[in-house]
Amino acid sequence: MQTALRSLNSDSNIGINDLRRFIKGWILDGEYRQLSPRTLELRRHFLNKLVWWLENEGFESCGTFEIRAFIGYVSNGHLSEQGRWGNPALKTAVKSRTVKDVHAALRTFFRFLVSEGYIPVSPMEGLRPQFIGPTRFSRSPKNRFMPCSRHQREVSNLEGMKLYYSSCWILGFE
Repeated sequence: MQTALRSLNSDSNIGINDLRRFIKGWILDGEYRQLSPRTLELRRHFLNKLVWWLENEGFESCGTFEIRAFIGYVSNGHLSEQGRWGNPALKTAVKSRTVKDVHAALRTFFRFLVSEGYIPVSPMEGLRPQFIGPTRFSRSPKNRFMPCSRHQREVSNLEGMKLYYSSCWILGFE
């Protein structure tokens, strides 16, 4: 007989007031560690949006279910009549990079809470990051080993050129 890997009792639910206090502490931690102003701004922005969304949806605490629903809202909030974040002007889909950044900020935040001893386990543990898909490579002979997207840097330019010229030598091309 198999047992569940996670039970509802092991989920770390955090009340909204505690969540606000933890967010302030995490931002202060980033300030004294001298993280970049842009990093701190993004962290503050994403977590304030999480608190706004939790309150708007009527949740009293934040756990794995709520985080999964929040990330879904970030992806699909533009489809609601009120628009994303209650702003009717925000009716376009966010880029996949935004969803990835939200997931990363939340994962880092909850890992901080675990490392500080505020919660026993991160509610992000069961949440997989977004699926981006396979890397597409250029069909151009000179750049055929280079990823097409600037976000998909699996092969550096130097490594790609080495692969290209070594394949030309092996295949007898000039």
